Amino acid sequence: MELPMLRTEGHGGPMYGSDSPKFSIELHHGGFFMGKGNNLAYLDEKLSLFDNLDRNTFCNDMIDYMLQQLNYAVDQLENVLWCPPGKIVANLVPIDFELDCLKMARASVHSKVLVLFVNHVKRSEEDDIAYRAGPELPRVILSPISKDKLRHMKS
Repeated sequence: MELPMLRTEGHGGPMYGSDSPKFSIELHHGGFFMGKGNNLAYLDEKLSLFDNLDRNTFCNDMIDYMLQQLNYAVDQLENVLWCPPGKIVANLVPIDFELDCLKMARASVHSKVLVLFVNHVKRSEEDDIAYRAGPELPRVILSPISKDKLRHMKS
C-alpha cells in the first residue's frame, strides 16, 4: 500500500486520468469554523495537499497518516470533516467510520480532489464562540416622543 505524499509548496499536482484509481486530498487545517448554516466559514486556515491516494486502499489509516504528517494527534480523526463534491462548507460530513471513507473513495471516481477540514474546536467550545462571544450590551432607554413632536420631525 502506497502512502499519501504531502505536496511541497510551488509544485503542481499530478494529473490523474478518469480511469485512474488515484486522487488527491485538499486538507484545510489549523483554523476554526465561524457562523451557522449557509454562512459557515473556515477561518485562519492552513492548506496542505496530499497526492497519491488510491480509492482501492483508502481508509481511516490514510487520514491518520496525513494528520501525523502535519503534527496532529491521531485522536483528532473524529474532528475531520469531508465536503462532498458539489457541496458547500455548510454540508460537511463528519468522518467517523470506514463507511465514510468508502463514500469518499467512490466520490473520487468523479472528483480527483477531495476536500477535508480539521475541526480543532470541541462542540461545547464552538457554542461558546458563537453565542457567548462578547459581554452583554447595556440596555438603551429612549425617552418617549409625543405624536405631535414625531409628526413635526417627519415634515
